[in-house]
Amino acid sequence: MIAHLVAATAFALGTLALPAQEAPAPERQGPTVLFQPTGASYFFGEGASARSVEQLAMPFAMIFPIHRRFTMDLTTAAAYTRVRQGDSTVSELYGATDTQLRANINILMDRLVLTLGVNAPSGQYYVDSTQVEAASRIGNDFLFFPISSMGNGTAGTLGLAAAAQLLGINVGLGGSMRKSLEFVPYGSGDSEIRYQPADETRLRVTAERALWLGSTASVGVTFSSFGEDEANATTYSTGDRVITSAAWSVPVWKATLALSLWNLARDAGEQFGGAAPKENIRNYAGAIRLPVKRWTF
Repeated sequence: MIAHLVAATAFALGTLALPAQEAPAPERQGPTVLFQPTGASYFFGEGASARSVEQLAMPFAMIFPIHRRFTMDLTTAAAYTRVRQGDSTVSELYGATDTQLRANINILMDRLVLTLGVNAPSGQYYVDSTQVEAASRIGNDFLFFPISSMGNGTAGTLGLAAAAQLLGINVGLGGSMRKSLEFVPYGSGDSEIRYQPADETRLRVTAERALWLGSTASVGVTFSSFGEDEANATTYSTGDRVITSAAWSVPVWKATLALSLWNLARDAGEQFGGAAPKENIRNYAGAIRLPVKRWTF
């Protein structure tokens, strides 16, 4: 496989600050709008069987600072994905993604934050037989796409995150639980698949430290535990996961150069249609981030 990444950019909603002491309350600001166009392209195979997968995406977010201890944010995106063989388009998928609405309650001045989130099914989570290949390509664990899923149905998340500074290192600990409702992701003719995602529990530990030349290094470990998925009358458990990651970034003129390593270790489980043995997936990435203009109302 020959993979060529045309563009990779990071889209962040915010970070946990670690103030040395409680500061005076800042003046109340209006909503902040964030958006950043992103794109990726991959090429597979050679000759007549060669295929390409391309995606253009526009993530969008609004942050509402209601109170210094209470904020809300709304995120969504629009994306277009195309799979081509030669000069012909064999599968494409486009439209809006799901919308996430999240409330953040600042309990201990950025040292302890409670989050309540809802995933609204505004995206194109239903695909037909002509869209299946595009949908499956962007959800591949081996590839990076700005948008990896166009929709996941209705879901709710409860999370709690804590942060502290130890010996000049910013340390974070977070946990979350996610509950999803049944939806129909696929249909062809008179048949359809009704899918009930498993409940998920997640725990993450991270550490970050400033280094030379304004650079920053971080490491993290995430453990995810899943219940049983259900597709029509079939139930299966895909296996628990441990994700380790490391990243380094440094400012370069008006941009930021970022390098990262990501490793997914999944326990043995089942997939729709058969057993799924243990697997270990590793990904290396490099990106250049450019500043995005902000509009505050």
